[in-house]
Amino acid sequence: MVPIGNLYTRISRTVRDAAKASGKHVELALDGADTELDNNIIQQISDPLVHLVRNSVAHGLEKPEDRYHAGKPEQGNVAVRAYHRGQPYLYRGRGRRQGIDYERVRQTAVESGLLAADAEVSERDLLEFLFHPGFSTAKRKTELAGRGVGLDVVARISSSSMAR
Repeated sequence: MVPIGNLYTRISRTVRDAAKASGKHVELALDGADTELDNNIIQQISDPLVHLVRNSVAHGLEKPEDRYHAGKPEQGNVAVRAYHRGQPYLYRGRGRRQGIDYERVRQTAVESGLLAADAEVSERDLLEFLFHPGFSTAKRKTELAGRGVGLDVVARISSSSMAR
């Protein structure tokens, strides 16, 4: 058993680098650093968790000027909390974010040939496209976003970890 705080160092660095690369101002809150987990579990969740935090900066937070025009503080918030509540261990991320642009997801799915233009789908159905290999709603490729390597990998690693 080791404290999750060891992973928090990597998450802090990831958020700092993602904020710098995207020109965003981010406040990171990491709670539960003393929460102890089996080292094997930490190894299994570290890459997916780091990816989710990177995505939260790249896709979830607006640029400072957009936040200003929306009446929000210039600095966005990302929070990760680890705690025990029975089995399995829980990790929760939260932040004030712009949310999912369902129309953009729909448009990308249609452009990718994954969805017919006249198809009627729910927001829940649209969310499933975010986990499709190669799917990205980013308008351009950057080091942080647009490569289509993302939530499909997180889902695959997470489901294989849960199966053990």
